[in-house]
Amino acid sequence: MTRAQTLWAIIVLACLPGMATAQAPAETDQAKFVRLTRHLERFPLDPDAKPMRAWLLEWAVRTPDLVVTVCRFLEPKLEVESHYDGLLFMQMLYGNAAWQITHPEQRADVVAPQVAGVRSALKAYAEISIERPEAQIAVFDTLALADQRGTLEKTLEPRILEACRKDAGPSTGDGSS
Repeated sequence: MTRAQTLWAIIVLACLPGMATAQAPAETDQAKFVRLTRHLERFPLDPDAKPMRAWLLEWAVRTPDLVVTVCRFLEPKLEVESHYDGLLFMQMLYGNAAWQITHPEQRADVVAPQVAGVRSALKAYAEISIERPEAQIAVFDTLALADQRGTLEKTLEPRILEACRKDAGPSTGDGSS
C-alpha cells in the first residue's frame, strides 16, 4: 500500500464514527419507553431508576396513543404504600404500555397487555429477590411459579376478564391492581 493510500484509509476510518452518528435516526419516545421499561425489568434497583420512572409515568400519562387499563385481578391486592409493591405495581403499568407499543395491532386484546405487565413485574421481582432476599411478596412468588410452569396466562385470564369487566374503563389506579 502506498503512502497516499494509507493516508486516505486513515482519513476514511477517522470519519466513519462521525458518519455513523450522523446517519443514526433519533430515538422515538415510544422506543425510549420500551427501552427504559426493559432496563427497569433487569435493573429495578438501579440508583438512576427514579428519573427513568418519572419519565415513563409522565410520557404514559401525556400520550394519547396508549390507554393502560388497571384491573384489580391480583389477590392479595398490592399496596402502593409498600416500597416494592408500589415499584412492582408501576412496573406492571410500564410493561402493559410497552406491550401495547410493540403490538399496536393487538391493543384491543384485554388479557395480553395485562399478562405482559405482570411478566414485566415478575422480571423486576426476580432481580429484586436476588439483591434483597428479604423482599419476598407471596403473590409474586405464586405468579413466578405459574410463569415457570407455563400456566401464567391460563391462571390470570379468567381473573383479568372478570376484573376488567367490573372495572370497565381506564384508571390511574388506587394502589391495587
